[in-house]
Amino acid sequence: MDVHKETIDVFAFSDDDPSTVLERRITNQDTSIKKDFKKLLERGSVIACYEAGCMGFELQRVLRGMGATCIVAAPGKVPRRPTDRIKTDRRDARRLAEQLRAGTLEAIYIPTRENEAVRDYLRARDELRIELAKMKQRLHKFFLRHGHVFDSTRYWTEKHERWLHSLQFDTPILKETFDGYYYRIRELEGHLRLMDKRIEEIALSEPYAEKVQKLRCLKGINYLTALSFVCEV
Repeated sequence: MDVHKETIDVFAFSDDDPSTVLERRITNQDTSIKKDFKKLLERGSVIACYEAGCMGFELQRVLRGMGATCIVAAPGKVPRRPTDRIKTDRRDARRLAEQLRAGTLEAIYIPTRENEAVRDYLRARDELRIELAKMKQRLHKFFLRHGHVFDSTRYWTEKHERWLHSLQFDTPILKETFDGYYYRIRELEGHLRLMDKRIEEIALSEPYAEKVQKLRCLKGINYLTALSFVCEV
């Protein structure tokens, strides 16, 4: 299957009759998926596959719930011939079907819903950290543009905080701009602290606690890094 947001291109071989091929496009909705795969399952066992990507694992879970076997293939390890230069959804579906039948696809690990939820939380935390760093950089560039230079390279310390509150601006609009940056940074920092606290709670809960505690024995690894290893690897 070649899976997209709205459609799925399906290409199927039949073991009992190699000349029989099913080739069609269906809508990426549970009702359409179940309707078409129910017909296939009535003819015998079904083994399906698609490449891992932004569509996640919901399709795999739907098919597994119907009794079909479905693997999610690692995109970087899908064999590709040098002659495969023309790329269409239909061709991709056929290529995957051929490789599935040949046994040349490498499946990835399918996380549980709980594990996937923790992954998303960890990734959201990382995106928040990046946003915070960008906001601090914007404020730093704002200071440079208006001649405010801190006399140290150690930012966001108590000394730096006192310096921030001592700044005088030529116009009220500049002060408003500074306040916008500053309070957004403080808001992000507060959100980050809450997320870190929640991550520690998750790391100390089952089924993560034992593996996380073992990883924390290594120097430099605490709850965030340990839980990330456990959930992502």
